[in-house]
Amino acid sequence: LGVAVALRGTAVAGDRDVAATAAAATKALGPEPFAALYARGAAMTRTEAIAAVLA
Repeated sequence: LGVAVALRGTAVAGDRDVAATAAAATKALGPEPFAALYARGAAMTRTEAIAAVLA
């Protein structure tokens, strides 16, 4: 989800699918690990995000 923010340039507010995915990921990982991974993805450049997806 953080990578999506990096590519889109903004978070998607009000999207039920995004909210459900974030809730499921937070539940699976725990709040702190999810927040750290989200921030890591959101900090990626477009080039880094594309490379991560293709890896």
